[in-house]
Amino acid sequence: FKAQLTAADAARWIGKYAALMRRAHRAIERHAARVLLYASLDPIWEPLPFDGVAHIGGRRLLDGLWDSLGVSMDWSVAIHPYGDPAADTGPNWINFRALGSIARYQEEKLRGLGAFSNAAPQLRLFASEQGWQQKEGDEIRARNVCLAHDESLRLPNVLGVTHIEFQAISAMGPP
Repeated sequence: FKAQLTAADAARWIGKYAALMRRAHRAIERHAARVLLYASLDPIWEPLPFDGVAHIGGRRLLDGLWDSLGVSMDWSVAIHPYGDPAADTGPNWINFRALGSIARYQEEKLRGLGAFSNAAPQLRLFASEQGWQQKEGDEIRARNVCLAHDESLRLPNVLGVTHIEFQAISAMGPP
């Protein structure tokens, strides 16, 4: 692992990711009438080192996907909005409260291409794979699931939400 990614490293990685998305889209399209393929992002928006390891950053990945894919196929963003769902996490971290920033980013890109429509697939976000540590306790985790739900209801662009919490409940613990 590297502590920093060079521009060439990022371009190579994004190029491969875009090529895989195109290939997957074509393969699925052979068997389905409509395809909406999602690029998977963790909550780190800006390319900052994370735990000493280089991170490409969600914005850099999406900038590259817009350059490579544009509106040539139906694609959008699956974001993993970890963290306190209602906290103001600043510009470098996407939690549930900040999901609107991803929607605005996608809308801005569509408008820049002259392709904006409320029905554009790139506006259909999916909030996936988020959860909270068991050590936080069941009450905090339950609170966070409810807050995440409330935040996601504020955005018509969010088509779905998944929580990994329900897989972590011990069968041996109290009901």
